[in-house]
Amino acid sequence: MVKSQVETVLGAIDAKDLGITLPHEHLVMDASYYSTPPATDEERERYTAPITMQNLNWLRHNLYKSKVNVSMYNEQEAVIADLKIFKLTGGMTVVENTVIGINRDVAKMVNISKSSGVHIVCGTGYFVDETIPREVKSASVEKITEVR
Repeated sequence: MVKSQVETVLGAIDAKDLGITLPHEHLVMDASYYSTPPATDEERERYTAPITMQNLNWLRHNLYKSKVNVSMYNEQEAVIADLKIFKLTGGMTVVENTVIGINRDVAKMVNISKSSGVHIVCGTGYFVDETIPREVKSASVEKITEVR
């Protein structure tokens, strides 16, 4: 009988060990590609403001007008803390859907997985056309599959 396995950032695990899984998360990401440059003084002030309860409604309607909202690249400690809570409540695995083009960082995911005790399945592939490097667009399938 063939064992079903899933590849995580720390290596293969048996599929039966996935447990409760969050299937679409972004733990380490920089989507500045979508960021809208501020046009007014008010927008410039909000662009770098921290996320608070007071501006949460505005952010929901202006997702890309906040630099803080589109970049979660340097939030490892907060992500680890959240994943530890997830694990305490029975969670076991997260599928990290950040791909090449929005700053996927496998080394950071390895650290987050080790520190939190949560399995992380790493997203693969490339983001939207505008973020794909020219050399990748002209590369062979074999060359593209070598990307880590």
